[in-house]
Amino acid sequence: MAAAGLKQSEAALAAPDRSGTASSTRVWINAAIYFTFAVLAAVVQVPTLLAGERFDGISLLALPCALVLPALAFGLGWLTIGATTRRPTARTPVMGMAISLLALVPLIVFGAVLILD
Repeated sequence: MAAAGLKQSEAALAAPDRSGTASSTRVWINAAIYFTFAVLAAVVQVPTLLAGERFDGISLLALPCALVLPALAFGLGWLTIGATTRRPTARTPVMGMAISLLALVPLIVFGAVLILD
């Protein structure tokens, strides 16, 4: 029984193609999850920023929310990745942080529009 277990572990270590394919697949899944939350965070900001142009009180609320949403997108992505896997997986926090910063795009665009006008 011990010999069979040893042969299985040796076979698993000797087959790098399987682990490499699973790892690259997992990276793409992680990227898709982080990207989805970043896009949702960006979409949530647009109505608030548009309303801020008409009403002065809303613009005071839009800036702090826009700065917090990338962190919220990263946190939700991190939790979703953890919930979708049964065993410990290779999370990609650096890639997740970079992708989550895409949620700042509406704030940057609206800021550029205000500065250029």
